Amino acid sequence: MVDPGQPLKVNLQPFSVVDDPGFKEFVHLLNPNYKIPNRHSISKVLIPAEYETCVNAMKVLINEELETGCITTDCWTSRNTEGFMAITIHFIDLNFELRSVLLSCHPYSESHTSENLRCFAHTLNLIVQSALKQESSIIEKVKAISTHFRKSTTAHHKLMTYQTNLGEKQPKKMLQDVSTRWNSTFYMLQRFVDLEVAIRGTIGLLDKALDPLNSDEWLTVKEFCKVLSPFEEATKAISGEQYMTASLTIVIVHGLQNVCELMKKCNYSQRTNHLINNLVTGMNDRQSWGNIEKSNTLGKCTFLDPRFKNVPFVNNVSMLNTIKNDIIDSTSQLISLTRSEITTSNTTSNIEPSTSLESTSGPKENTFSIWETIDTLITHMQPVERTSRSRAIIEVQRYMEEALVPRSSNPLIWWKEQKHNFPFLSILARRMLCCLSSSSHITLIHSISISSTSLYDIYKYQKMKKVAITGISISE
Repeated sequence: MVDPGQPLKVNLQPFSVVDDPGFKEFVHLLNPNYKIPNRHSISKVLIPAEYETCVNAMKVLINEELETGCITTDCWTSRNTEGFMAITIHFIDLNFELRSVLLSCHPYSESHTSENLRCFAHTLNLIVQSALKQESSIIEKVKAISTHFRKSTTAHHKLMTYQTNLGEKQPKKMLQDVSTRWNSTFYMLQRFVDLEVAIRGTIGLLDKALDPLNSDEWLTVKEFCKVLSPFEEATKAISGEQYMTASLTIVIVHGLQNVCELMKKCNYSQRTNHLINNLVTGMNDRQSWGNIEKSNTLGKCTFLDPRFKNVPFVNNVSMLNTIKNDIIDSTSQLISLTRSEITTSNTTSNIEPSTSLESTSGPKENTFSIWETIDTLITHMQPVERTSRSRAIIEVQRYMEEALVPRSSNPLIWWKEQKHNFPFLSILARRMLCCLSSSSHITLIHSISISSTSLYDIYKYQKMKKVAITGISISE
């Protein structure tokens, strides 16, 4: 059955696309008998119906699969300067798959800078942006050249032609940075370095006199790219949508701190060393970086990640002991709760109603059984049942003794395969590892709000909310 709302939900097309003559002609060629619904039917009937279907499906999913979840919020401003907040819940289902459900998307008029509503990716963004601001002169110089090559058709054509003459089969364009994302500055600098030969060969042929980079500045830009590369790698890793990121946070923090110490020992220029020092200062600042390394929640997520376990805490025995004891306590509580439920269930099932026949009958006759002796011995020789805590300690210790899995592997697959070997610890892992350290999961919602300057005027709030939720549900 054809779903006429599919292009609107998946490809974010405006409702008015069904009125376009070209679209009508295209559909007619495919099927002359198909009647395209008008925009009002889509807006008032199809999308609301799909919205209700998706909401009901998500309710069933949450009721059946969710035990504990992690809620993230993200705020942004559309091209029409309309503020929005999206609320998403993330959890690991019974099949050990990370699931994310968009709960709501609302207009939001309050300030939503990353200073007030933070995630680790935002914090990282602030630190690098602050460090780059102090080196703005050379970055602005690169930006001015990049902007001219992007805006001037003549300059752009000469740059493309020069690359073609050099044998490039796919000439590259200059990139422009975005003020709100530091990594866009990195990509601009990286592309600038990649096109060094073409830029040097073209800039002198332009009608407009641009301020070119001298040799020392070219060297500095190249060094900047090397220094910023680990931070770009960290930003990409922490912004992943298909895997949990909280267990990576402490590992990434340690990695950035260590790599900065290594870069300090390199023979870089004075400006590059200044950039490195600014980055280190930002990471040491409690206001921006905070106590990420001391977070008990992040620590437990890292410990329960079979790729890392106790390795990130080898130099912090006190924190490792705290985390390990917390894990043991939580596992012990799970064991106690399970035993209590089993005992209650057995007690209920073993209760038999008394009958008048039993109460009036005489004493039972002695019976003889070949199993009586062995049953008596088994009863007396049955090992004493371990306490919940002792069993938890053993399960955690066996987990620690397992070999670490490759860093590129999926920890949830490992837990799914090992859940019978670690029956209680796997439950705790499923509850803890849903934590995320970034709220970047709703890229599609950003697209809905900025993909068309007239989109908000078409959808208004309720319609945009419904398209957002149906679109997210389909994309999962």
